[in-house]
Amino acid sequence: MLEGKTRIPPVDVETLPDDLRETLEEQRKLRGAPLYPYLFYARNAAYFRAAKAMWDALQQET
Repeated sequence: MLEGKTRIPPVDVETLPDDLRETLEEQRKLRGAPLYPYLFYARNAAYFRAAKAMWDALQQET
């Protein structure tokens, strides 16, 4: 995680819906930790799902 304080407190991954936790766990396995933007998006499940869908769609097109 980030060192020091941030203006927005970190999200508690254990309290998230299953689909969000699965995505963050996949990132942890691939990269050693969840990606920071996704931790921010996880504060709102709809934003998280929209961001994930956007990146999934972009990866399909390339």
